[in-house]
Amino acid sequence: MKKVINKLIFIFLLLPLLTGCEKDKEIVVVEPVENYTQLYGLGTIFSWDSNAPTELKLTEPNTFTIDKVIKYSEENKQFKFILEKGDWDKVRYLVPTSTDDGTAVKVITPGEYDMLICSEMTGDLRDHFWGIPEGSDGTYRITVNVKKLKLTLEKISDETEEPEPEIKTIYGLGSAFGWDSGSATGLVPDPLYANVYKAEVNLVYSEENKQFKFILEKGDWDKVNYLVPESVDYNGNVKIVTPGEYPMFKCSEMEGNLRDHFWGIPEGADGKYILTVNTETMILKVEKVVKTIYGLGTAFGWDSGNPTGLIPSPDEEDIYTAEVDLNYSDENKQFKFCLEKGDWDKVNYLVPESVDYNENVKIVTPGEYPMFKCSEMEGNLRDHFWGIPEGSDGKYKLTVNTKTLKLKVEKIN
Repeated sequence: MKKVINKLIFIFLLLPLLTGCEKDKEIVVVEPVENYTQLYGLGTIFSWDSNAPTELKLTEPNTFTIDKVIKYSEENKQFKFILEKGDWDKVRYLVPTSTDDGTAVKVITPGEYDMLICSEMTGDLRDHFWGIPEGSDGTYRITVNVKKLKLTLEKISDETEEPEPEIKTIYGLGSAFGWDSGSATGLVPDPLYANVYKAEVNLVYSEENKQFKFILEKGDWDKVNYLVPESVDYNGNVKIVTPGEYPMFKCSEMEGNLRDHFWGIPEGADGKYILTVNTETMILKVEKVVKTIYGLGTAFGWDSGNPTGLIPSPDEEDIYTAEVDLNYSDENKQFKFCLEKGDWDKVNYLVPESVDYNENVKIVTPGEYPMFKCSEMEGNLRDHFWGIPEGSDGKYKLTVNTKTLKLKVEKIN
């Protein structure tokens, strides 16, 4: 009985020590086991939208880096990180393990720091950030190892202006592209010339007529740079353009010179256009795509992805002509037509309505002939051609009416 009492007294004496250890217990960081391929920044130096955050560059497995200008502010919520894009309550955050008394910020200088993962989903969300001391503005390299939950901050210069970003592409906004600057449509970089970008778009006149303008990066409307007309002449915010070249003006809300201006087209000028933007010369080139049809066969070539175009009539819609040399052969597959460029099974063809030679050729002499429209897509493809009689070689003029589906054949010599 005496031994039992002594043990109870010993445990009782240990209780204060055990509770004291509980108070002083440090946060235990549990190392995650998954491998990470993406990491995003939020805060003053990045973005505040967890659906459109700033992506850091993956440099090694689970390690990300970015160089950013950091300027002290009174709020000083410079940055934190998220592991995925999404609504604020559906993503996981990387934040400081502790903050300075009475604030939501941990002020840090160059060095290495622990991080913790938290989220609304797990009920432990902390809306905390890292900041910098007053008077320490400059360009910093931020490196994050997500696997080890380590943040490394390195000051690389006293420069406080962000360098001009490398432009990988530019983006279109307006009726022709869409209106969301956060998920704008990219133009295609020219493979031969730096700083040149192209887009092929359908432009349809409207009373508002805000057809297009450009931005140099995706983001909130007040966080991106715009390329707009140098001047406007319609509705106070639109520059009417026809095929030609036009100067552009770079502006932004950040620079305090934002102009919400667009290019438009004249009424009655609807159609497909090619827009070429040169960000070095600040010139926009507008070209209207002339609708045509294409020839295939011995007289034209065989590649439906790069066929020879016929000449549209300047006076009548739906009329196209070509002058070709036709030379009889045993196969005699002289010509047929396709309505667009593309893979053989992705285009529409105009072929003879009937054939009378080799089971795939219609022999024609000068005159008019009905055509049949077919395609693999419609399940009615006919690999048929027009040919000529033996001994009738020469230059011919072919006139195609895509509205009446009539072919006119004329021998020139």
